[in-house]
Amino acid sequence: MKSHQIDYIQAYTQAHVDCEIYMHIPAQFIVQNNALVFSTNPTPGNSDVYVLLISKNLYGLCQAGNNWFDKLHGSLLSCGFCQSSIEPCLFIQKDIILIIYVDNCLFVAKGDASLESFVASLQSEFNLICTGEVGAFWASS
Repeated sequence: MKSHQIDYIQAYTQAHVDCEIYMHIPAQFIVQNNALVFSTNPTPGNSDVYVLLISKNLYGLCQAGNNWFDKLHGSLLSCGFCQSSIEPCLFIQKDIILIIYVDNCLFVAKGDASLESFVASLQSEFNLICTGEVGAFWASS
């Protein structure tokens, strides 16, 4: 069997938030002509007047990891995978076995054709890096 590893780039930010979240404008930014602009001399109190509506998850949000997993889970189910009832991070398809650890996936398949097709379908939906064949697996979060 062939094994490969995938690392999703900025995984949490690839999933949408599941509720309305607002945040104050960071101190280094100002609003100028209805646009957010970086400023070396920010106006004090500017961040108290305006807020930003967050459309994608940010690292540090409590629900970010769950939203990311929900998006990945839905994508894998639509690719024909079944989730293990014993281990929720294990997914099985006819020719592929996939294990998820946060934003890393290890998968094994019977042949290169299955792997290439699977990676291509994921790349159409996610920003990721496929590191190729795996000699050892460790999660780098």
